[in-house]
Amino acid sequence: MNKLLIGALAAGALLLPKETSIVQGNPNYDKLFKKYSKLDGLDVITGDGPRLLNAIAWKESTKGQNKKVAHGLRVPTDFANSVSYDGLSLGLMQVRWTTADWLLQKYYGKSLVTDMNSPKFIETVAYLNNPENSVMLASKYFKFLATLFDKKSPNYHRYVVTSYNRGQGNILKEAKSGITDKRSWDYWNPYIQFYNTKKVV
Repeated sequence: MNKLLIGALAAGALLLPKETSIVQGNPNYDKLFKKYSKLDGLDVITGDGPRLLNAIAWKESTKGQNKKVAHGLRVPTDFANSVSYDGLSLGLMQVRWTTADWLLQKYYGKSLVTDMNSPKFIETVAYLNNPENSVMLASKYFKFLATLFDKKSPNYHRYVVTSYNRGQGNILKEAKSGITDKRSWDYWNPYIQFYNTKKVV
């Protein structure tokens, strides 16, 4: 493990919620999908919460095989070579640090450093490059998103999933108008293919 990360952990600087642990480099992400889907009740979205998280991992990072994400798994404090191509997110589930900070405050009363100019931002980078933290945050985000839409709608699954990528504000507008933006379809179509073909074991 990176010496800087070890030091941060020893000092208690990283804000690891109780149900998370360091599992750096562990390829068996399916266990994490099952763990956090059950914890957050994600079956309500599709009937198969672990499969939803698995499909998101495939869509966002080719389940950790994306070059930048794979590098972040190996060297969690290397921001420049692990940040997404749009410069906004990190990790297996490609969670934005601003979203992660909001989720940690909402569900745990904790926070992350989101100022990229702060010397402590590297702690946030290491935190988000940890796969268990990434899955935990994605699951918590879906727990929240699942409450925003009408569960009786035939588009409920799609609205929740596309909100993960495009933001709930945009998708709430789509749900109200009945008009779906092309960018939502561009996210949904590969996602649902992964959902239908990639199994959780």
